[in-house]
Amino acid sequence: MKRWEDNEFDGQAQLRELSRLMRRARRRRLLIVAISLFITLLTVVRGLRRQREYPATVVLVAIESNETLDNRVRSNKELHDYIYFAVFTESTLLALMETHEYRMDQVEKNPRLRIESFRDRIDIDVFKNEFTEPRYTDSPPRSARIALEFRYQDPDKALELARELGNLVIARDAENRRARMLGAERSASEAVSYLEAHLNRVSRELEQSRSDVDNDTGDRGDALVRLVGGERALAQAISQLREATNRRNMLARASSADRASLELRYEQADWGAPKVLVNEVIALVRASVATFIALLFLVALVVAVFDPRVYEAEDVARLGLRPLGELKLDSRHS
Repeated sequence: MKRWEDNEFDGQAQLRELSRLMRRARRRRLLIVAISLFITLLTVVRGLRRQREYPATVVLVAIESNETLDNRVRSNKELHDYIYFAVFTESTLLALMETHEYRMDQVEKNPRLRIESFRDRIDIDVFKNEFTEPRYTDSPPRSARIALEFRYQDPDKALELARELGNLVIARDAENRRARMLGAERSASEAVSYLEAHLNRVSRELEQSRSDVDNDTGDRGDALVRLVGGERALAQAISQLREATNRRNMLARASSADRASLELRYEQADWGAPKVLVNEVIALVRASVATFIALLFLVALVVAVFDPRVYEAEDVARLGLRPLGELKLDSRHS
C-alpha cells in the first residue's frame, strides 16, 4: 500500500514542474508582459493619487514629585485618555488648526470632518509606564514615557505640529499645576483661619472653666472636668494650628520650580527630527520597476497553470493520460 507521502513531489520533481511551467509561459510572452504592464500601470495610478505622509514623533516624560502623597496606579489608557481628551480638546485643536491653516476648504463645508481628520493624524503611545505599580514609602518617583506622533505631507510641517502638540501638553500641565497650587494655598489659608478661630474659642472656654474653679461657682467637680478637657483641647488646637501654619508657610515659600506639582508634571524628553523628503517621481519609478519585475514571474506562473493548450508530452502526462508519442511539425513542409 502506497503512503500519501509517496504521491508528494520531492525537490527534483518540484524543479522539473517549475521548469515545465516556465516553458509553457514562454509560449505566451506577449500576454504575460501585457498583464504585468497593466497591473503595474494600476499601481502607478494608485501611487499618484495617494499622498505620502511623513510621521514626526516627540517624546514626553510624565514624572511625579518627591512630595506627592498620591500613590495610585495609572494605566496606559488613563494617561492616553488624559492627553487625547482632556488636553487635546476641540477648542484647543481648532486654535492650532487655524494657526496652521489646516484644511481651510472644510471650514464652512464640514467642520466636523475637518477636526476629525486632524485627530486621525495624531497617535499617542504610552510606554515604560512605572505607574502600573503603586509607589511605596522611600521609593523613587515613578515616571512614564509618552510618544506623540503626527502625520503630514510635509515632514517639516509634521515635526512643527508634533512639537506644538507636545507644548500643549506641557502648557496644560503647567496651568493645572498652578491651579492645584492656588487651591492648595487657599485650602491651607482657610485651614489656618479656621484653626485660629477654633483656638480662640477653646481659649475662652478654658478661661471660663478656670474662673469657675477659682471662684468656686456651681458644681466644682463639673468645673474641674471642663478645665481638664479644655486644657487638652487647647493643646490639640495649638498643635493643629502649628501644622497648618507650617504647611501654609511652606507653600508660600515654594519657588515656581518647587511648585512641581502636587501630582504629575510633563517635560520634554526627545523633541524629534524631521524625516528626509522623498522624491516622489524617483520613488514611484523604482517601485514601478520592482513591481513589474516581480509581476512577470507571478503572472507567468498563473498564465502557465491556467493555459488550456497542450504544448509538449509532459502536459499530457499532467492530465493523467499516457502519451503515445510526440509529433514535431516542420515549418518548411507545412
